[in-house]
Amino acid sequence: RGSKVQPAQLSFLAIYNPSLGPTDETFRDQVVFYYSRATVTAKAKRRAEDKEVGRADELHEQENEKLRQIGLAQGMVDFAR
Repeated sequence: RGSKVQPAQLSFLAIYNPSLGPTDETFRDQVVFYYSRATVTAKAKRRAEDKEVGRADELHEQENEKLRQIGLAQGMVDFAR
């Protein structure tokens, strides 16, 4: 009875166009728009802590996560076809 309803939250949103990068080498060119709540949260946390240590590693990991999620979306679209 005392539990609250937790509204749905967007984890990430990716808009891509496969015709912009038809090969594996041009895969990054397919990304038209990308939003990740985890990335926004990490940036806010880093800003609050004022840390730049490990920034390159963090950016690399964020880019890899973006590409993994877009690859998953492409796989689901291909499977549905």
